Amino acid sequence: FSDITKKYYVLQPLNDPKLVISIPLISDKSVLSDVVTADQAEVILASFKQPADEWIEKNLHRSQTFTAIIRKGDRLELSQMINTLIRKKHDLELNDKKFNVQDTKFLQNLQSMLFVELAISLSTTPEVITARVMDNIKATVSS
Repeated sequence: FSDITKKYYVLQPLNDPKLVISIPLISDKSVLSDVVTADQAEVILASFKQPADEWIEKNLHRSQTFTAIIRKGDRLELSQMINTLIRKKHDLELNDKKFNVQDTKFLQNLQSMLFVELAISLSTTPEVITARVMDNIKATVSS
């Protein structure tokens, strides 16, 4: 449609090698950000020792709040959101209650996204990151 040649980032998600995403190198709409540094990754991991944020009881309001945090992309805010979700899930399970399906999806997607990035930054695996996060949380949770 145009005679202008553009350069693109060609991305392939680790969890879906058949998917290819092309993003123009120069774009006003680009949402790409740098991978966190190893020092930033350690700060993010340490944040899981912090208490959970106050739980938002209304599902719709919680979903809107979580979606806004995800769109913003701040890794520390994302880690606090994961922290809150993990701790809420733990509390519910202690009381033989079920964790909301929507919250489960938020948690799974966020863990997948953030833990892979932290693993890349620290030259390790997402499984090691998950174990470190759970250790940090367990160290501060009373059963």
